[in-house]
Amino acid sequence: MRAAAANARDAGLSLVEVIAAVAILAVLTSAVVVYWNAGASPAREAADRLTLRLNAAREHVLVTGETLGFAGDLDGSGWRFFRFRDGAWRVVQDHPALRPERLGAEVRLSLREGAPPRRGEDAAVTAPQVLFDPGGFDSPFAYEVRDRTGPVVVRRTDAGRLIVDMAETPPGRAA
Repeated sequence: MRAAAANARDAGLSLVEVIAAVAILAVLTSAVVVYWNAGASPAREAADRLTLRLNAAREHVLVTGETLGFAGDLDGSGWRFFRFRDGAWRVVQDHPALRPERLGAEVRLSLREGAPPRRGEDAAVTAPQVLFDPGGFDSPFAYEVRDRTGPVVVRRTDAGRLIVDMAETPPGRAA
């Protein structure tokens, strides 16, 4: 009787196992999307990679409970993720999906909306522009990835969903 009760108790899945399975499915789904977009413009390929990395950051935050941040490089040539350690924001170097990334010479990344722009002495990339909160309270944002063919926008909605879309040039901005 005791053996049957012990087996019944061990028959379910833990929350960690379920979260890990969902994370694996999300990564595989993202990989399929990137594969289908093969041959796309350099901006579209960079936007897809950025979306994969942002999804990886979101999953990392949900699993670990650690707050992460994200910022594009000042010159638009890449991006980096941050974690808060020892009283300061530090660039993530030890996570394969969250390491800093450089874009090709023809591709540029810029913040389109959702975070305050950097000015003056705050202009150094020493802190994130947007945060990933373990409680799921993430603010919306939009980054524009641009090449000679035009812009592609990576947007996080109010619900935390990431969307990649071809964008029109905003009014008052040169193409």
